[in-house]
Amino acid sequence: MRTIIRKGYALIGNYIENHFYQEKLLQSLKEKRAEILERGMSGYRIRTEELDLEGDWKHLLERCRDISGESVIADVDHDGYFLSYIGELHDMPTVTKEKFKVRRRSDLFLVDSSGWTGLRKDYRGRFWAFICELRALHVLAEADIHIPAVMNINFETPSLTVSYIHGKNLAEELAKRGVMIRNRDFMDNPEYRTMHNKERWKRAVEAARDVIYEVIDNKFVDELLEQMAKMHQHRICWNDIKYGNIMIEQNTGKPFLIDFDHAGYYPHASDWIFKQLSSRDLSLIRALFHLEGEAEYSSRGLSRIKSLFDFGEETSP
Repeated sequence: MRTIIRKGYALIGNYIENHFYQEKLLQSLKEKRAEILERGMSGYRIRTEELDLEGDWKHLLERCRDISGESVIADVDHDGYFLSYIGELHDMPTVTKEKFKVRRRSDLFLVDSSGWTGLRKDYRGRFWAFICELRALHVLAEADIHIPAVMNINFETPSLTVSYIHGKNLAEELAKRGVMIRNRDFMDNPEYRTMHNKERWKRAVEAARDVIYEVIDNKFVDELLEQMAKMHQHRICWNDIKYGNIMIEQNTGKPFLIDFDHAGYYPHASDWIFKQLSSRDLSLIRALFHLEGEAEYSSRGLSRIKSLFDFGEETSP
């Protein structure tokens, strides 16, 4: 019943907004453009020089700077690998042109924007995904949540540039330990190539069970849960929780959340309805980090989740 309620409410709400209010939402975000960018100025950012680039990279970037003030450092493929245009990228997953895996729904570029490093996403005309991501980032910007800062917005393309989170991707760290999790691994393995995505996901999560706490610890998961709780308190459902959308920030080791083009915003939903909508986020967190059945979480972790995600009790409508 919960799944039916969640899917029904989300589908109906998204359909109505997408077909009847998309232009209104776009106009509202356009009017807030200056406010969004100003708020982004105080968010997480790193200087391009912090990437420890080699050679005359500043000259190379200046030569290819476009009218938006951005220069492309690298293309980003479907697994988050970088195809660099300016030489070696230290401590970042890179790929050759021959092994580059084209992204399915959007184009992603690592860019320099006035000396700051960002990721520019071109949504290939998918305005609804653009609205979802920009709206979520704007709503969460003042919530003390570890997310990218908005650096540039193009409402015509549409495209969005957000700050690059300097650190390690959780999925890539698991892949280094033998977990079959990257798209390139699936495509190169005959057994996985024709397998349904849900089955791939289940196998990856089960394989991660033995190694995930070599990469992160209980404190990391607790901090991630706190981030999720704050997100839900602002009536945002992430709707795209996976290892590949969690970064381990280089300097602090804290979890940073990325990729919000599936995010749902439900400011007018009742507590009971929102509890059903956010339950999928909670279920995925439990599965990804094996919070059920693990001794150290059997008493502390699950009760902590319930308290963090408590929106109060309401009578079912």
